Amino acid sequence: MNMISRGIIKADDWNVELSANTSENELLSSELKNDLGKLVHNGEFRSYYTSKYDVQGKSFVFRIYFESGVLKSVALSPVSGQPSWDAVEEAKLKQDKDDNDKWLLDKFSLKAPSSFTWGVLESVLDMKGGSSKIIMRFKH
Repeated sequence: MNMISRGIIKADDWNVELSANTSENELLSSELKNDLGKLVHNGEFRSYYTSKYDVQGKSFVFRIYFESGVLKSVALSPVSGQPSWDAVEEAKLKQDKDDNDKWLLDKFSLKAPSSFTWGVLESVLDMKGGSSKIIMRFKH
């Protein structure tokens, strides 16, 4: 069984495995601690992003979301050739989503959305946010 089917995601060169059992404190004390940027820090809601990392040959930026220290979701946004926020093109975002779907199928034999005991795997096109993403949403 592959890592995503087991509810785990990690970059090719990390020792850290993100799963439903990963706490915010564990992440902040891991090898990634110096590469985490803060996104939202509002009460019990906290999120972080990483630099670009490869996962099974595809480059992503990770966005990691916690609620009360519990990992709720991990979003993988492909590193694309978008030159800037002002130049986001719908066709490019759709191509990124198609590429994400193909990557999930080729590397993990998965189609999104898929439900698992750990939660849900999604592949989304976020026009408002200007990106496509693969999202692992954990249930607790």
